[in-house]
Amino acid sequence: MNEEKCEYCTGHDSKRKPLMKNSTGNYLVILNSCNYLEDSVVGNSVEYSLFGEKIRFCPMCGRPLTDRDIITEMITARKQEIKKGVNNHE
Repeated sequence: MNEEKCEYCTGHDSKRKPLMKNSTGNYLVILNSCNYLEDSVVGNSVEYSLFGEKIRFCPMCGRPLTDRDIITEMITARKQEIKKGVNNHE
């Protein structure tokens, strides 16, 4: 599992880098602290607003964003270690 801090999906959401923004900077998309995509047009005020779109993986680093996916990733990594004969729990 990657232990580096992704500037798009870790830390307080007000400090995260936008996943995308337009050239004038008046429209941007971030990943909020609840792991929902949030754009600068919040609240379904327009047809194309991303408000309420939950995602399971960071689109920039691939890190799982839900507890279930994190646990699945840990189990998969451990199974691969066991298959290779590595035992870190001795």
